[in-house]
Amino acid sequence: PGNYEAGTIDVNNVLLTLKNKDTNKYGIFDMETGKQEVPFKYDTIEFVGEHEMSVTNDTNRYVVDMATGRVIYKGDKSMNVKTFLGDTYTWVYNKEGNYKILSLDGTVTETSVMKDISGTGSFSHGYSPVKIKGKWGIINSKGELVVPSIYDEITIL
Repeated sequence: PGNYEAGTIDVNNVLLTLKNKDTNKYGIFDMETGKQEVPFKYDTIEFVGEHEMSVTNDTNRYVVDMATGRVIYKGDKSMNVKTFLGDTYTWVYNKEGNYKILSLDGTVTETSVMKDISGTGSFSHGYSPVKIKGKWGIINSKGELVVPSIYDEITIL
């Protein structure tokens, strides 16, 4: 019981984010047991992987391993995080077009190629579609353009 607003559901782990409307802070509850797993202390919470969540607090964004509590990434609140979607890499980016590759081990990769990126797809097997100057190519997890950006669209199977 309380003054809560339901948020998003992590169907893999049967978790639910709740917003405490009195404090405007989010926490996480286990939907099977009803146990509170994460206290009400974050401005936002998003599930971004099987065991990863992206949270904001004050001016910072964190990507946290929910199983261990380990902080995988800490950056400015303006950065967004795409989902890992079964890969060990994803993108962190902001609206100004600053793209970086984040790995589950906490490594952040930024190369000169990334300054020209205007869109990305999800990583699959360590590769991601990237849009550069209106055309699509493929970048690897090291930040190297391995397929030139000359295509109207790309789907990695």
